[in-house]
Amino acid sequence: MRYPSSRTGVQLSESGRSSGPGAPVLSLEDEIRAANALVSSFFKLNEVGETRESKRIEEYLQRIGDKVAQHSSRTLTYKFHLDPYAGFRSAVAYPGGQIIVGEGVLALMEPTVMVTARLSISGMSSTNM
Repeated sequence: MRYPSSRTGVQLSESGRSSGPGAPVLSLEDEIRAANALVSSFFKLNEVGETRESKRIEEYLQRIGDKVAQHSSRTLTYKFHLDPYAGFRSAVAYPGGQIIVGEGVLALMEPTVMVTARLSISGMSSTNM
């Protein structure tokens, strides 16, 4: 499977509760635990390993994502991941605040945005070392 599946079998409302009569209730802790397992399985199945560059890009995505997450109605700790597959030109959000951004999305960005991102990543690496 190349793309992450968004099908979990449980529909959540804005409150974090399942929707529909008789629907199962998934606690926030269970949601986070399931998301961690799904993301871990996704990366293992697709043989995605962490590199120095991917780690820097994930740090950049996390910084941007943290700013966006401040406006979320849910109080979750969002975790942003990079899928280095260039053909993945999208992003997917798993339950529990796990978000995977495809490398292909970065390639679709405006060149000035990419230059800014690369400079930001370079600046992070020199200050973190």
